[in-house]
Amino acid sequence: MNRFIGIAIAVVVVGILGVITWTQLQGADPSSSANYKDYDPNTIIGGNADNGNIPDHVKGNKDADIMIFEYADFQCSGCASVRTKVDELVKKYKNDIALVQRSYVLPYHTNGKAASQAAEAAGLQGYWNEYGELLFKNQNEWFSSDATERTAFFTDYFKKVTGDKGDVDKFLADSESQATADKVNFDIAMGKKVGEIYYTPAFFIDGQFVDWANTSEGKAPIINTEGKDFVEFMSGLIDQKLGK
Repeated sequence: MNRFIGIAIAVVVVGILGVITWTQLQGADPSSSANYKDYDPNTIIGGNADNGNIPDHVKGNKDADIMIFEYADFQCSGCASVRTKVDELVKKYKNDIALVQRSYVLPYHTNGKAASQAAEAAGLQGYWNEYGELLFKNQNEWFSSDATERTAFFTDYFKKVTGDKGDVDKFLADSESQATADKVNFDIAMGKKVGEIYYTPAFFIDGQFVDWANTSEGKAPIINTEGKDFVEFMSGLIDQKLGK
């Protein structure tokens, strides 16, 4: 009985705080592995033996001087709500910025890693972005699903984004492969290297953390809103770097 009471209390604490670190909940810090020590998280990283040979996902101009790194969790409601704003920002500055999108799965999101691996599996067939959009759009549908239901939802999304032209068997195999698991773990490790991430999505511009909680879409526990929306806020930072 005491065991179940303890579990219940732990769940309540996580739900209230929402900012418990990966290390505190998972024990080992993913970035502590020697395999990750030589990687610079503030650069675009290509496929390698440590990330399952799956390169970074980049929107905008990969050769741009201004690099924005987004660490997001497909099971995070804040990530879903701000996604259209992120795409709007990329469209506005498509030649001036490189937006690197990486996974950072919050450990209390039980379907988060499976969702990220499914997105990477879809990406191996050329549908990473489109598949991710469906995951966010239908987040409430699969958020609390069990493993069997989750697989059914994720398979259906894959069929939709590919117009039934994708290789479903390959998608399912890749969704549970070591390669996609390595990619998700690698992304998390890069997030841990660049700085402590307390909430998602977390943004870094040229290695500097962006406190977007000060925007009208901010989801952080303490909000000091300036009345700016996400695009307006981020545009100010980008324009400053561009010398405008």
